[in-house]
Amino acid sequence: MNEIFIIIILFLEVLVLFSVCVYLMSMIYSWLRGAPYVSTSRSEIQGILNEISIKKNSTFVELGCGDGRVVRYAAKEYEVQGLGIEINPTLVWLARLRAKLDGTAQHVRFEVKNIFDVDVSQANYVYIFLFPALLRKLQPQLEQALHNKAIIISRGFQIKYFEKFLFKKYKGKRFTTYYYKISN
Repeated sequence: MNEIFIIIILFLEVLVLFSVCVYLMSMIYSWLRGAPYVSTSRSEIQGILNEISIKKNSTFVELGCGDGRVVRYAAKEYEVQGLGIEINPTLVWLARLRAKLDGTAQHVRFEVKNIFDVDVSQANYVYIFLFPALLRKLQPQLEQALHNKAIIISRGFQIKYFEKFLFKKYKGKRFTTYYYKISN
């Protein structure tokens, strides 16, 4: 009986070690593909999204969504239809699991996809937390969204080529968030 217990404990230790290795490798993969996963606290998300009037049934797209906490929060609190795009399959799996657990799965879709392959023309809100180099590469997609009257929310980094469309800033605990829209 004692040997079975030891075998079970060893199996669990190997399983935990394997899980940690997979998770760490997926984080390294995200970093190498352009941006590391950096989580945002619930209170910070609340502050960021409360700065604008998000309309019910609108479309909220999060590019580089990580575990999907921003788009899930938007779906739950503002009743939007959400789309989370992430290149890391481990984080997408986690986002889908959390959406099922918090009841937002019917309003949010998560895709394993490169952010440069996403059409944001139908989005009402585009949320991004990406490095400036990635923001520069995203310029054509973001311009398309802006011209369709979407609000672009950029956490952490200002989008230099959209300065004339900047209408608001939110000073968070660790990062400033910038809001862009073509005004009529």
